[in-house]
Amino acid sequence: MADLSCPACTAPDEHVRLVAQTASGQKELGCEECGHRWLRGQARRVPSGRPPGRSSTSSQAVFDRASQVSPEVAAKVTAAKARYLARDRAPRPGAAQYQARYQALFSPEGLGGASAADLREFATSPFGVSSGSSHAFLAAWDALGDYEAARLTRGTIHYLLHGPAHLPLEQRLTQLVQGTHVVGMAGFKETLLTRTLCVAHPERFLPVLGYGGTQGGKRSIAKQVFGLDLPRIDSSAITVGRAVVWSNDLLVGLVGTGFTDLHDASLFLLQARKERVAAG
Repeated sequence: MADLSCPACTAPDEHVRLVAQTASGQKELGCEECGHRWLRGQARRVPSGRPPGRSSTSSQAVFDRASQVSPEVAAKVTAAKARYLARDRAPRPGAAQYQARYQALFSPEGLGGASAADLREFATSPFGVSSGSSHAFLAAWDALGDYEAARLTRGTIHYLLHGPAHLPLEQRLTQLVQGTHVVGMAGFKETLLTRTLCVAHPERFLPVLGYGGTQGGKRSIAKQVFGLDLPRIDSSAITVGRAVVWSNDLLVGLVGTGFTDLHDASLFLLQARKERVAAG
């Protein structure tokens, strides 16, 4: 791709890759260095053959369901929450230090200096909340070697947390899960990306890492605790990024205050799910 450099970071053409060919005939290019994506070429007119997909606003309306929790279920949740908060709950040794360490490492200033050991440890450690099996991540890491695997992991985290401001978090998250972004580490998908958000923004994100899982995912919690039927992920309106972020915000609003932090709140929600509070 001669005589072509990244317009964002000016990386030379050897770092530029073809990401996709659009329906209008343009080429979507991506920079391996900074993750920037842009279109090249003249767009040709494409006749409209099908109705447009649902907009973000109308799609999000299906998650705006706090008012749909029945008074009976709300009363049960309130009672279960009171019982939980009345219990003695031991502090988590080392939690504050762990949080501070990775918040600093994942900051725009700190990420470039995050070592391969730091990144591998984050992806495989069960501290705080387990991300589940790390087999795919470790297999990819070992195949790539420390240097390349760390570079791709840094790029993934940077794009998720500090990506282009014009792209919402939900879209960046979807791209990384689906592997359509030019910089993405294999095996660093929904659960690890959500865990990254929990570390970077502990005041917003619950450490409940799956959306559709039957063993404590956000959709299961919404059903068993609050009696809400959240939608399944699809390829257009309810993308994985929208599902992860919107369900998180819904549950944080529903669980309310009084907890030590959102990790404490997540423990209550997981316990309440096991008790099937909504079903009595």
